[in-house]
Amino acid sequence: MSIPSNGQYKIFNAKFTNQDADLLFGLPTTTIAGYPGNSGSLNMVWNFNAQDSNSNFTGVFPGGDLVPFTLTNTASSAIGAYASVDQSTPGAALYGSSKETIWRLQSTDQSGQYQILAPRSWDSCSLTDLVWSLASGDRGAPIMLAPIDDTASDLSQVWTFQPQNARRGINDLD
Repeated sequence: MSIPSNGQYKIFNAKFTNQDADLLFGLPTTTIAGYPGNSGSLNMVWNFNAQDSNSNFTGVFPGGDLVPFTLTNTASSAIGAYASVDQSTPGAALYGSSKETIWRLQSTDQSGQYQILAPRSWDSCSLTDLVWSLASGDRGAPIMLAPIDDTASDLSQVWTFQPQNARRGINDLD
C-alpha cells in the first residue's frame, strides 16, 4: 500500500469520521485532540515529513514495513510545533512541542487507512506497540496512545490523510 508523500494533510479518524487531529487553539504546546473538520483552520493541517528509511526507527511488524515520519503543525501561531508525546505509555496524551518526535506509519488492509505508532519506549518491558487512538467523537477529545489492535478492526485507532493545497509559507497565512 502506498503511503502519503511529504506534504500537508488533515488527519481524520476512521471511526469518528468528522474528527481530525487538531492542535487546540493553534498554540504550540496545547493538546492534540479530535475536532470537527474546519476548512479555514490551519490548526488541523500537518506537515508530513517521512524520515530516512535507514533510520533506527524502522522495522517489520504486523502489517509490514513501517515508515518513520514527523508531523509539524502549520498554524502561524504554532510554526515548528511537532506532534509529540512525553512517554510512550498507554493513556499518554498527544500535544504540540518543540521536541521532534518520530512516529511510525503502518498501512492497514483498507487502502488509504493507517495506524500511527508511537516511538518505542526502550525502558519499557512491554513489547506491545502503542498507537494514536481517539476514544470518543466529542469535540476536543484528546488523542491518546493505546495498545495496538493488530487487526486494525478498532477504527478509533485508524487514520486517513487528506491532502491539502500546496505548502503555504508564513507570508501566505491569514
